[in-house]
Amino acid sequence: MGKKAPAEFTGSRIGYATRSAGAFNGVEDQDVNVTDWSVGDDFIVAMAFEEDDSGYYPENSSYRLEWNKDGGTWNALSGTGELNWSASTDLVNGNALVESEAGCTSAEESTFVEGMEREGANDASVVIDAADEWSEIQWAVNCDNATNGSTYGFRLYDIVRSTLIGTGVTITMEAGATPVENRRGIGAGVMRGVGRGTS
Repeated sequence: MGKKAPAEFTGSRIGYATRSAGAFNGVEDQDVNVTDWSVGDDFIVAMAFEEDDSGYYPENSSYRLEWNKDGGTWNALSGTGELNWSASTDLVNGNALVESEAGCTSAEESTFVEGMEREGANDASVVIDAADEWSEIQWAVNCDNATNGSTYGFRLYDIVRSTLIGTGVTITMEAGATPVENRRGIGAGVMRGVGRGTS
């Protein structure tokens, strides 16, 4: 078993609140920012990570999602704030996340380790304790209190090691954006923007 070390960031992705045929329903491809989101439409943030390239493993660690507004101060996702965890999505809090539900992929590692779904909570524990392993955590996010015209960023933080794992995609709120329920394909089993990491 390798020595303990922080995970390496793999990528991130924004998804719709509802899955498509059980798979992640991406708004855009992995690591592509979202620019036309409507305030009030819940969404899912996927963050993926893997073993360190040197073969050092994070083993059991606890991760959290943090967000900021227009490049400002980072905040842990909580029950209050412009972005918060009071969302309603297809995620089930505490459920294991399997590879067919992942929104991201790993370019280097081949073995997926069960991740976690978070809705109404933040901290998530995932174990990576061998070479060639990667995983993903998905968080449900509510944006009822978000500001039109603002851009919100996301990053993955290792609580156990007090270490930033990586900074991911952003989402921009735009006045007049088409609500999710009126976007073509949503709710009809059509996958929008689904690329890597889905089946």
